[in-house]
Amino acid sequence: MRKAFEMSWATAFVVSKQRPRVLHIDDILFRSPVEIGSLLYLNSQVVYTEGQHMQISTKASVVDVVTGSTNLTNIFHFTYEVDQPVPATIPETYHEAMMYLDGRRHYQLVRGMRKFYGQGENPADIPI
Repeated sequence: MRKAFEMSWATAFVVSKQRPRVLHIDDILFRSPVEIGSLLYLNSQVVYTEGQHMQISTKASVVDVVTGSTNLTNIFHFTYEVDQPVPATIPETYHEAMMYLDGRRHYQLVRGMRKFYGQGENPADIPI
């Protein structure tokens, strides 16, 4: 889980060229177990952006060295915020469009939760 978080943070940093702040980490459910000592393959990409916010999806797969097959174990969803607006995410393929819509839904859920709990857009507005 830590590796997936670090990968998504690095992706947010590279894309925005700014130091990102994590706003939300979605629930983490594993599709299949990851045994100790397994080779883990991580793939992270920005799937949705809006203003100063980014929704990043990180996929974790276990690689079987003997057969060369990969098995998807989890998809993590992270929401980040930066100080300046980030470039718009524009899907080019059908698959990217589906990822964009999924990312948008996750982002809207996060915004709805923040409004429900009385948290503003500015981290300074969050009650302690």
